[in-house]
Amino acid sequence: MLNMVRAILLVACFLGLNRSVFSQDFFYSTRNYTAIDGLPQSQVRALAEDKSGYLWIGTEGGGLARFDGREFKVYTTLDGLLTNQVIGLRFDQKDNLWILHPRGITKFDGLNFKKFQAPVSHPSSKPIRRVYTLNDTLFLLSSTGLTSKIYEDSLYYWEKQVFRDKQVWAAHVAPGGEICFYLGDGSFMIRTEKSYVPVATNAEMGKLRNI
Repeated sequence: MLNMVRAILLVACFLGLNRSVFSQDFFYSTRNYTAIDGLPQSQVRALAEDKSGYLWIGTEGGGLARFDGREFKVYTTLDGLLTNQVIGLRFDQKDNLWILHPRGITKFDGLNFKKFQAPVSHPSSKPIRRVYTLNDTLFLLSSTGLTSKIYEDSLYYWEKQVFRDKQVWAAHVAPGGEICFYLGDGSFMIRTEKSYVPVATNAEMGKLRNI
């Protein structure tokens, strides 16, 4: 208890002594962009910045937009998108942009679009939740806890249960590139370049909502 009181006092003193430091030289201006400015749709679902500084914007139904700080360049199904509803964006190691849609994904290499979607044999496939990259492999996690895999522009499986009847509730990409899957039984599975590494957890921890 004493240590906690000391910590609170130290924080209070720090804030009091540095109030003038924190209150100066931090002035930011903001600007709202709408359809009048060229944004294809006002509901933005995803943002990503490429190495050149361009801002890529995924919208609810207006497709994809690239913003250079002044103007918007818009891409839609007429240019090659799978659909105009974009829910996620991610760049891979080769600077390809992967555009996530509810039931598929589009790859854009800067010149051409390539579409991937659930096969006809999977008409009941559920919406995709997240997308992850590990080296040259792209993993997609659906709302049902199943995964899809794309490697070298080839679709290897769609909505596959890869962990012995265990659903994937969440996933996270570590700084080193490993993918950490949180499974339905409360355990973790780490996907490295060569294998999957299981990690047991304490049953009393309860169910995690996010990573």
